[in-house]
Amino acid sequence: MTPEDGERQKSSAGLVFVTITALLMAMGVAILPVWLGGAGKAVETDVWQTFYGDLHPLLLPIPIGVFVLILLMEVCGLLSFGKWKPHTTFPLFVGVVTAVLAVIAGNFLHLRTNGSDGATYHHIWGFTVFSVLAILTFVSKIWSNHSGAKSPMYGILLLMTVGALVFTGAQGGVLQWKEPFQAPMAGLFGGEEPQTVKAEPAAPGAEGGATQSATQPLAAGKGTTPGEDPAKPDKPEVVQKQAAPPEKAAPDPAKKDAPKPAPPAPKPPEVPAAGGDKAAGKPGTAVQAKAIPDRLAYEDVVKPILRARCYECHADAKDNPLGKKKIKGSLVLTSIEAMKEGGSEAEALVPGDLEASLMSVRIHLPMDDDEHMPPEDKDQLEAHEIAILDWWIKTGAPTVSMKEAMAGPEILAAVGKLVPPDVLEKKRAAAAAAQAAEKAAAAEKRKMLESAMAQASREFPNALTFISRESSDLQFTAVSMRKDFTDAKLAILKPVGSGLVEVNLGATSVSDAGLGELAAMPNLRKLHLQQTKITDAGLAEVAKLKNLEWLNLFGTEVTDEGVRKLKALPKLKKVYLWGTKVTPEGAKALEKNLPGCEVNLGAGN
Repeated sequence: MTPEDGERQKSSAGLVFVTITALLMAMGVAILPVWLGGAGKAVETDVWQTFYGDLHPLLLPIPIGVFVLILLMEVCGLLSFGKWKPHTTFPLFVGVVTAVLAVIAGNFLHLRTNGSDGATYHHIWGFTVFSVLAILTFVSKIWSNHSGAKSPMYGILLLMTVGALVFTGAQGGVLQWKEPFQAPMAGLFGGEEPQTVKAEPAAPGAEGGATQSATQPLAAGKGTTPGEDPAKPDKPEVVQKQAAPPEKAAPDPAKKDAPKPAPPAPKPPEVPAAGGDKAAGKPGTAVQAKAIPDRLAYEDVVKPILRARCYECHADAKDNPLGKKKIKGSLVLTSIEAMKEGGSEAEALVPGDLEASLMSVRIHLPMDDDEHMPPEDKDQLEAHEIAILDWWIKTGAPTVSMKEAMAGPEILAAVGKLVPPDVLEKKRAAAAAAQAAEKAAAAEKRKMLESAMAQASREFPNALTFISRESSDLQFTAVSMRKDFTDAKLAILKPVGSGLVEVNLGATSVSDAGLGELAAMPNLRKLHLQQTKITDAGLAEVAKLKNLEWLNLFGTEVTDEGVRKLKALPKLKKVYLWGTKVTPEGAKALEKNLPGCEVNLGAGN
């Protein structure tokens, strides 16, 4: 073996190592969104996840600029007909590293948001695909350099990478600039254009018509077309109570021979028809609740149980109580046919066979078993509901009435413990009406805030945004301005203060004097003040934010005396006090004054 051959083998071994490392990195990037739990969960993140997530907008421009530069260099090389050979290996390395760092930061940022719309989903996965393609482009380039031969694969991968970059940037634009960029881009890339839902005024006596606070996060849901089931949360219906026509009382059979007429017999319970003319022939007509033996085994008994306990994780958007598609394990539980078909593991329903029916097996597993259903953090089935489901499966999954299915006294008694389907229907319709009214109020508030946002958006581009496409809640971050953001600039946010629920002032020049502006933000739930000049004096203003749930004071000069003022915040759940002058005793005193509040002093405390 010549020395040249030895060097070539060493070089090849190094390339193999780099290639394997790069491919493992690509696999890690690809599974990251799934591993972190998916989009729009709005989970609580710790201080370092929050800090790193906030770096996403700072890291993002680097790989974008690098890959645009690489493409221009390669185009110039082609136009020179070989006279100039661009050296793009090192820029590719820089682009790959920064792309991976940016996609990790983006996933951490998205963990604590509520956004689950099309643009958000496409942006997260678009940037993931871009990062994976960037890694493959780099691997193709180093092997092409090693062999000395021109390979079309490098050029193809580079074009695909830039294409993914353009797509991802477009979705990022939808998220950042909203109107007027949102509507045309949503139509082009598959995102949904904003819809305005007009709420019908609830009639006197309608239940659930009151709206919740418009500053609370909205439940997921979309507009629907006429004719859809009013039990589904997508379709707002107005529930009216209307007196039933008077009926003549039937004589009491036990007293038919008595000389005096018997008193009126009690009428069966009546409930308003939740679906208007769909349920009872005309809007608001009262219908009688079905007697237990007359209830249909599947439609009136089993299906409502599954809807309440299982549909959130095993139903399309039209049936899901959350108004969004979620089908775990490819298992749909919204019809008998779908249950028989099963999911990725086995049939959920094998009529007549409990042990072969996966839904029954999972229900009966111990609570501490990872495969127990419903999951531990969900509402569990009650004993009488389990008894009904077991009976239904064992008797062959009947669809006829309970009487025709020959249900025994114990099962009929269990059915009697269920809320009647008519009442459930009424409650769902009332909830849908309340949701529609809440959504309309949020849309009106959003419209008012959009006009007030103009000045702040000119002063702080892309720093002030809505939490999601339909929400009226605003979030503001000064992460890109840092020390340039002063007390005076905080005052510019006053016109939109009522809509702000999250404000990030970390590492800015904001001081105690500027915190007086927080009074214009009464709905603030999350506040970042880490690494600022805040002292105990400033916490007096923070203590006035009665809706505050999360506070980061990392690296500030606050002491035990200052954090004692925070006991006036009844909703406070987390406080970060790393690198402050607060003692363990002061932290414990705050936790004692605020049961349920977690005070984090950092490692070793």
